[in-house]
Amino acid sequence: MFLGLLQFYSKLSLHISCQNVTTNDAFLADYVQKEVVDVLQRWEQVMTAARRGDLRSLEFLLSKRTGLRGRDQYGLTALHVAAIKGHCDAIALLAGSGCMGVECEDVEGHRPLHLAVEGGCADAVDLLLDMGADVHARTKRGATPLQMADTMGYDDISQLLRGRGADEAAAAAGADAQLCIASSSSSSISCA
Repeated sequence: MFLGLLQFYSKLSLHISCQNVTTNDAFLADYVQKEVVDVLQRWEQVMTAARRGDLRSLEFLLSKRTGLRGRDQYGLTALHVAAIKGHCDAIALLAGSGCMGVECEDVEGHRPLHLAVEGGCADAVDLLLDMGADVHARTKRGATPLQMADTMGYDDISQLLRGRGADEAAAAAGADAQLCIASSSSSSISCA
């Protein structure tokens, strides 16, 4: 969405610079630029509020329905950010609002559940599962939440996932090749 707005603005600016600029054209270009900046600022406010677990700001932004469907360069949504930080109230608010599904994926196929596991927050994992997250979800590299929890040494989360139906046989079948967990939310790669 944001990329489309920026591309439109760039084309409009180029078009206006190659033409005889009228006052209306200049006004339109200025208006579009301000709208693009406003949308980007609202999206950044949503991401920042989710990262901090700032419910008051999230509630306000949700009431305005602004910047809620944005993604960063890695495809992360505000729900992904709240999940990795373990902000359960923010997760409930964002997912419960209907603006973001618990199965949304980043560019590498990480869902909020994967990031809650990566963040080591059992309460966030439990909440996402209660909200319908797929306990068997796989990233594009084939990593499941259970594999991630086992690899990262989060025994409490591993037990939670097993108790919620995570299939160890399926996780083991996907682990034939070297398991590398590389999150788009960080620059680290963990291999087992």
